[in-house]
Amino acid sequence: MAQLLAWKAEYSVGVSELDQQHKGLVGMMNELHEAMMQGKGSEVLGGILKRLIEYTQVHFKTEEDLFEKYGYARAVEHAAEHKKLIAQVQKFNQDYLAQKAILSVDLLDFLGDWLKKHIISSDRAYGPFLNSKGVK
Repeated sequence: MAQLLAWKAEYSVGVSELDQQHKGLVGMMNELHEAMMQGKGSEVLGGILKRLIEYTQVHFKTEEDLFEKYGYARAVEHAAEHKKLIAQVQKFNQDYLAQKAILSVDLLDFLGDWLKKHIISSDRAYGPFLNSKGVK
């Protein structure tokens, strides 16, 4: 499979469950990229959007529950970033359902940008905090 993005150690937040969820996002990006390379992007887009919406709900709840449990100082700011991502993914889904456009490339660009900005900067910031509380 031609990968758009390979998981790297620098993406790790140091919390196994959250790293696995992040790897799931990378996997969805690579799945969409592979389908696009085979000319089948529009065929898999609906399923990937559905899974991405489910992913955001489960993943963000996991993060936010940990923040609340351990008193993470940037919890409110981080949750606001999550809300922005959820809104964007829902917009992609609405556009897809309304057949406004084929969004495969736009979705890949968005996910790649989100991965770099959110996971590497915002998410990696909470890793040491959670590790200090015994969350590995």
